[in-house]
Amino acid sequence: MISNKPYSLQHIRTSLKQAINLVSQSVDCYSSHPGIAFSRKRKLPADTIMNLMIQLQDKGSRSELCDCFKDDDVPTASAFCQQRQKLSPEALRSVLFRMNCMLSRNLITMNGYYLLACDGSDIN
Repeated sequence: MISNKPYSLQHIRTSLKQAINLVSQSVDCYSSHPGIAFSRKRKLPADTIMNLMIQLQDKGSRSELCDCFKDDDVPTASAFCQQRQKLSPEALRSVLFRMNCMLSRNLITMNGYYLLACDGSDIN
């Protein structure tokens, strides 16, 4: 049974997806060429680029893309870099801000900082 508590992984993932969708709906505000960038249907639309950038691990671009696109139609690392350059840093800042706003109503704060740990580590 999936928990819908504010601390559950499912709730955090849902909040992240909602924040990415909100920002990708107004991608022209965050693109280097408004009205031109992200206007055509591509393998790597804005929401996929933001999702990949947030979830990047310590692997190469090609490996990350192969993990994300499990089929044979994997975009090249060059295509990923070109699409990534079309987004301003404000796009990810806005995604993380919106996600924090969605979660902040129910999270515990200590001295004004939100306490989140996703890897099981201790917080001093």
